[in-house]
Amino acid sequence: AEGMQAVGLQWGLSSTRIKDGVSEMQGALQIMNHASNITQVSMEDLFIGMEKVGGNARNLGFTFRETVALLTSITRVTGSASTAGNGLKSIMTRMLAPTQEAVDELGQLGIIVGSQDWRSMAPIQRLEEISKRVQGMGTDDLAKFNKAFSGLYQITRGSQIFSDFSNENGNINKVLEATADGVNQNSKSFKQWQQELKIFMESNPQKFKIAGEMIRNSIMDVVIVLLPYILKTAQAIAKMADAFANADPAILCIPRFPKSL
Repeated sequence: AEGMQAVGLQWGLSSTRIKDGVSEMQGALQIMNHASNITQVSMEDLFIGMEKVGGNARNLGFTFRETVALLTSITRVTGSASTAGNGLKSIMTRMLAPTQEAVDELGQLGIIVGSQDWRSMAPIQRLEEISKRVQGMGTDDLAKFNKAFSGLYQITRGSQIFSDFSNENGNINKVLEATADGVNQNSKSFKQWQQELKIFMESNPQKFKIAGEMIRNSIMDVVIVLLPYILKTAQAIAKMADAFANADPAILCIPRFPKSL
C-alpha cells in the first residue's frame, strides 16, 4: 500500500481520473503487472525500485512505462531493487547533466552534447542512440565509456541498459513493445489484468495454487480493483445488521414446532 501511494504521489496519478474506462492509478499498475509477467521481475521489486527513481525520472522527462522498462533491465543484475532504483536515478541524472569526461566520451562516439539534434531527443531516445553507438566497442573501451557516462559504481548497470536496447528480446524492448498500445480496455495490459482477476475470482484453494506466482504478483492490484465492491458489501451488511437490531421483536420471533414434526 505504501509503495502504491508513493508511486501515485511521484507521478501525480489519480484513482478517480478516468480515461478510456481506466483510472490513472490502475493504468500504472497494469503496466507494472504486465512488465512483471513478461520479465519475471516481481511487482514488489518494481514498487521498491520506483520509490527510489520515480520522482527523478518524471522530472527528467522519462515516462512511467519507460521507467518501468529500465527498472526491469537492471533489477535482475543488481540483486537489490532498492540499489537498482538508486542506480537508475544516478544514470538518468548523469545523462541529462553529463560530466566533462562523459561529454568527451560521447564526442568520441559522434554525439555532440548541446547540439540541436541531441537536445531534441527524448531522454529514452538518447539512451537508445548511445546503445547503438557503443555496439562493437572492445571490452576495455566500453568499460571506460561506462565509467565516464554512468559513473564508477554504475558501470555494470549502464552496460546492462545498452545491452538490453541492442537485443530485441531484452527486457527494455519487451516491455516497451508490450505496453505500446496504452492501458485502455483493448490493450494487452488491461486484458492481462482482467484475465488474472478472473482467475482470482473463480479460484478455489486448488485453483489458487495453480495460479501460483501470477496471482501472487498481482494480488495487491486485485485488491485495489475489488475495493469499491468490498466497501459496498460491507455497507450492505452493516445496513442489514442495523435493520435486524431495530426490527419489531414479533417479526423476529421464530415459531416452534412440535418435535414429532
